[in-house]
Amino acid sequence: MDFSITANKLTGGEVGASSSKSQSQRALLLAAMASGRSELVNVLASPDTFAMKAACEAIGAKFVRNSGGVLCVEGVSGLPHMIDTTINVCGSGQVLRFFSAVALCVENNFSVVGDSSVSSLRRMCDFVGGVSALGVSHTYLRKPGYAPISFSGVLSPGVTSVSGCDSQVVSALMLAASYLDGVTTIKVSDPGEQPWVDLTQAWLPGAVKKAQLKDGLHYTVIGERQKAPLQYSVPGDFSSIAYLVAAAAIVGVKLTVSGLDWDDLQGDKIFIDTLISMDENKVIEKTPAGLCVHGKARFVADMTIDVNDCIDMVTIVAVIACFAVGETKITGAGIARQKESDRLLAMGAELKKMGANIQVNDDGFVIVGGALFGADLLSWSDHRVAMALSVAALGAQDDSIIRGADCVKKSYPGFYSDLIKLGAGIEVL
Repeated sequence: MDFSITANKLTGGEVGASSSKSQSQRALLLAAMASGRSELVNVLASPDTFAMKAACEAIGAKFVRNSGGVLCVEGVSGLPHMIDTTINVCGSGQVLRFFSAVALCVENNFSVVGDSSVSSLRRMCDFVGGVSALGVSHTYLRKPGYAPISFSGVLSPGVTSVSGCDSQVVSALMLAASYLDGVTTIKVSDPGEQPWVDLTQAWLPGAVKKAQLKDGLHYTVIGERQKAPLQYSVPGDFSSIAYLVAAAAIVGVKLTVSGLDWDDLQGDKIFIDTLISMDENKVIEKTPAGLCVHGKARFVADMTIDVNDCIDMVTIVAVIACFAVGETKITGAGIARQKESDRLLAMGAELKKMGANIQVNDDGFVIVGGALFGADLLSWSDHRVAMALSVAALGAQDDSIIRGADCVKKSYPGFYSDLIKLGAGIEVL
């Protein structure tokens, strides 16, 4: 689906933050593995969460939504049995890694398949190395290093070593080890995206100990198959709301956001601090349950921003840099090349169409701020590229078109309806 976006048309208002995709995925998987009945509130409805729910149903978990809107989950008590099953992860890296690892905590035989991003960008070499060291066999069914892939066997407590460049690999092994009867050590070299591993660790209170050693991080996981059911309300998503905050600050309108939990460990909340530090006008204000934008920001760059701790924000950080005064160096984003698209390549190509002074490097960008102009833009079938380009289009000097923009439903199904609520001129072509 293609959208036309009117430049500089936004009036502002109030919105509630969309539910966190990362927390929704973790909640669904852990509820499915728990003993007894869990109750989940505010789970994001998106293709990724649908894929996780379907995968969990394949291991025997049962999902029912009651009359009050609560998602009730009957778990499998740490025994996720499958026989010759094929799991379609669609485009979800978390289902690909998290579910696959957890499903191997008992003897299983299954295959995972996915969309084109999974089969061409989501590298599985580190994951495979990690589970192989603990006793699992695998077969690549098409392209070595990528899904589709089949697994067989069962994980055993022990010692495994992985690269931590992609936090999902570390989180997946940590989750799986927490269901093994025994102690597992995960040795992590080149640790990256650290807040997202910390987020996973927080879901396993008391089960994981972290140590910083000369060769990287070591996680010691004390497993216990039986886990209590969850009573959990998914908080608002800092990743998703960042695009609306950036749009309001660039165009210069008032915005009030509710439904955020500043105590939640989502890594992308760091982006808000980055925005505040760049803005000379100080129009962005944190509130106890959200934040406010009070008008037009004046972003001043001449700085280096390492986005590794908030890697999903690299697309919108690049857009902010285009509207900033001075030169911005964005680093630590190499892993962004292995998401739903090569996000560095995608943002470089599309922002250049808008007249941006942008240089793409191996792990980020060098961007000199200046005016952007409307253009015919591609989403690259990537939700975060589509949302970031939509913000760029709102701040541009002419109207723009975003091709394939309905991919935003992956993480923020209400993105365009919320923009329209805030006065944006958006039409479906």
